[in-house]
Amino acid sequence: ADTFAFTGTVSGAGFAADEFFNYTVASDQTISTSTWTKVALASAIISNSNFDASTNYRYTVPSGKGGKFHVGLSGNWLTAGDFNNCIVKIYKNGSGILSSTIRQEHYENNSASKIISLSASDYLELYCWQESGGDVAFRDSGGGEPTGFMYGYRIGE
Repeated sequence: ADTFAFTGTVSGAGFAADEFFNYTVASDQTISTSTWTKVALASAIISNSNFDASTNYRYTVPSGKGGKFHVGLSGNWLTAGDFNNCIVKIYKNGSGILSSTIRQEHYENNSASKIISLSASDYLELYCWQESGGDVAFRDSGGGEPTGFMYGYRIGE
């Protein structure tokens, strides 16, 4: 076994997850049937990031912060209705990269995550779709545990 006696400063030995975000809707958002709708992620659960929570509802990778990210989504529907195709999807630069599809039976929840590469100026947005035949609300956390959100954090360069 090797024995190391460090007496100075060690640099470049490790990586800090220094870029992270988790945003949810500020209130229940009405989603029309059979229409892709951008989720208005306007409320930070936790964030140190470049998130536009007032206009475009998107996360944009800051300069110098590109790399490997773990990203994920969660969606919850404010209905006990019974229908197919509740979909929540993350878009990267306008193209879908991660989605979760469920059959709604009783206040179901979508969730998914994956590791992706992001470069400076790439952006992520959350969209959803439902086929109930009418309007359904994408659920706010209601002041409790968040149920509809998008998150991400940098795990490597």
